[in-house]
Amino acid sequence: MKRILYIVILVLINGSLFGQQLPFMEGHNINSFGMSPAYAGLQNVNTLFSDYRTDWSGMAGGPVTCQFSYNTRLFKNVGAGARYIYDKTDIFKQTLILGTYTYEVRIAERHFFNFGLSAGFYRNSIDVAKYFNDPDYVIDGVLITGMEKSQFKFVSDASFLYRFGNLESGFLFSNLMVGSVKYNNPDLSYKPFKNYMAHAAYNFEVSDRLELKPMVILRGGKNAPDQVETAVTATWDKKVWATGLYRTGGILGFGAGMRLFDGLLLNYSYNMSTGVALNTFGSHQVTLGFRLFKPGKRAIPETYMPKASEAPMPSKARSVKEPEKENVPVILPAKEEPKAEEVKITKPELAVKQTDEKPLAPINLRIVFTKNRVIVDSIVSFPENGKYKTSLMPGVYSMEISASGYVPATDKIEIKAKGEELSLPAYKLSKIEKGIVFKFKNVGFTTGTDKISGESFMVLDMVSKLLKENPTMKLEVSGHTDDVGTKTVNEALSQKRAEAVSKYLILKGIQKERLNAKGYGSVKPVAENSSAEGRTQNRRVEFTVLEF
Repeated sequence: MKRILYIVILVLINGSLFGQQLPFMEGHNINSFGMSPAYAGLQNVNTLFSDYRTDWSGMAGGPVTCQFSYNTRLFKNVGAGARYIYDKTDIFKQTLILGTYTYEVRIAERHFFNFGLSAGFYRNSIDVAKYFNDPDYVIDGVLITGMEKSQFKFVSDASFLYRFGNLESGFLFSNLMVGSVKYNNPDLSYKPFKNYMAHAAYNFEVSDRLELKPMVILRGGKNAPDQVETAVTATWDKKVWATGLYRTGGILGFGAGMRLFDGLLLNYSYNMSTGVALNTFGSHQVTLGFRLFKPGKRAIPETYMPKASEAPMPSKARSVKEPEKENVPVILPAKEEPKAEEVKITKPELAVKQTDEKPLAPINLRIVFTKNRVIVDSIVSFPENGKYKTSLMPGVYSMEISASGYVPATDKIEIKAKGEELSLPAYKLSKIEKGIVFKFKNVGFTTGTDKISGESFMVLDMVSKLLKENPTMKLEVSGHTDDVGTKTVNEALSQKRAEAVSKYLILKGIQKERLNAKGYGSVKPVAENSSAEGRTQNRRVEFTVLEF
């Protein structure tokens, strides 16, 4: 009797575990971390999610699952999270507590791998007394003991995520456990079966406001049939969404949700089976997400977009004295057969002034040289002789001159095969304050479209970094055109370009409410439209500080 009862119990537990430890939790579009721990630090960071789900709601004792999850960004490439899962199915209860660590690796331009490792504790209990609560049927000592509680058991899972642009795919191995779960009753033991889950999704940007994201999920494990789930989520203006899904076994489902206000998310999901009575299988899930605090500059996910590599800044940097000269000489010594030229850069004496033209006190200056959006060298201090030596291959390099609290400047420098002396213009760094306008040369677009050109991303990454370093700053992103074309066309194009820039910054982790996109068309030229050079200057995007 006892062995037969335990066998039945364990079979039921296994079925419950496959359904709940590889849970049919939904709402992945707002809480990807709840689906795969490898997403820690990527989406809705610093948001506490609570999920409540009932399955087989038409039957007494149907599974009920509660889950709490939270994830954040610790450092540039490091995420962390935690999950608490409580599941009850009739006489069976189980609790799972896991902490997660993730690390992100950039393998190529716009290609990222995220590796997640979770570890924690698992425990379950079996209320055997509920099976036979009539004393006349108590014929085994085990039934008299009632509740059987397991000891806490170490458990872990491993997850992997690959991202390229709007494409994402991943794999999860769960229930990685050494040995079996032990109980006070030596005749009883249990070991959860190892399970796996694979998924792939792509986010189609149908328009500036509409996105469609199809997803395929494959679940399986030992002694459990493989199951395929396909789902499509439509999101409008990143505020309202709806999901439809089909799961093998004749399961249909739908979900809907909305961003109630900044920092509060709500989602509802319902599943039904085409093979049983409508009021028997019905599954309901409610997900509520509440952002505990806004992400800081380290806790910003670089979601679905390439990262600009950053070289670490040394802890000590020399101060730059008040400028006297207007040029920065770059001396390239001549060599008979140069391969990588030795570059001597004289300590810059920049025209760094406030908008009222009053000289600044000495500031800590940083100069960064990049090529193809990869940092090749940076200068934060100069030797006593004022000459900084470095070796750069011949080519064109982007240069960023920055200082904390000031609008950075950008330019390009060309290193040629033969050594020569280059003279760069002085750079003026303006103090950040309300009303100041950032004007950068290299924010461009494909002719007649709102597609951002490749050389623009360095500048936009710099703006993103500036916003992260100054979390109270709000900007107007203004688009401008030349006077070629009609007023209506130019206004529409400039608006789309401003929105394209804002969208890129949002995808880099900047909150939408900190940006205001506005297209001015051709009404604010900065040069004459009578020449090609003037028209080029007028086709631009500017950033105006609204709040600081």
